[in-house]
Amino acid sequence: MFIKKKIEENKELNAYITLNKEEAIKQAEALEDKEVDNILFGLPIAVKDNIITKGLRTTCASHMLDNFTPIYDATIVEKLKEKNMIIIGKTNMDEFAMGSSSRTSYFGAPKNPWNHDKISGGSSGGSATTVAAGDVLFALGSDTGGSIRQPASYTGLVGMKPTYGRVSRYGLIAFASSLDQIGPMTRNVYENAVLLNAIVGKDPKDLTSSNKDNLPLCKIINLSDIGKTSSRRCSAIITVMPSSRLMRLRVFRKSDAEIGSSREVGSSRMSKSGFM
Repeated sequence: MFIKKKIEENKELNAYITLNKEEAIKQAEALEDKEVDNILFGLPIAVKDNIITKGLRTTCASHMLDNFTPIYDATIVEKLKEKNMIIIGKTNMDEFAMGSSSRTSYFGAPKNPWNHDKISGGSSGGSATTVAAGDVLFALGSDTGGSIRQPASYTGLVGMKPTYGRVSRYGLIAFASSLDQIGPMTRNVYENAVLLNAIVGKDPKDLTSSNKDNLPLCKIINLSDIGKTSSRRCSAIITVMPSSRLMRLRVFRKSDAEIGSSREVGSSRMSKSGFM
């Protein structure tokens, strides 16, 4: 299982508080017989540990919530599941998101994958670490006064704090409700827009959420302005991922030998698409 192996290899980075191993594999297996119906179908994502996830421990990096298992999903988690994304685990953070280094976590601070002697920033340090380390393409953080943007800058990522109300806060354990927002953390602008597209929208459970119509955020990005490398990656997302199980389900299930074979097929497809 490629992603599981990757995360285990990077265990010393301390990016995760709780891994969703068994459920992630079950979900991947259940998706194998379904038709790919959106660009995020079957892709793994990491979720900051202050966002409620039904049946999956949510601690806010605090000893006080060490055994807290929610009985419902945050609206944003429901949206991820509607897209058939696979939640890999809950990421490390400052305790109750109160900090800018992730050092206040009861479980110890995550490390910066570029230099293990440095911090990843905070409070969404674990989400930044796991994306920068290449464990997953996508992660969710929360931002009150810089808690997505600062760790993104520390680790070379794109971190977005959406305009207040664009993303539902229902199920986000609050730090300062009039400032908190959930947002995407990715390796480039286009992937950020793809994930943001999936999570914005009015939510009747959050009276502060915006009625503004959703915009096709990906379409308003001029790929030529992003740079050649990013444009090639964006092209690969569009052309490869809907047809390649390498980037989706089989990464969870195949043996090492089968993974090698899948990599060759996937590399060939990505090469033809200009990805490599």
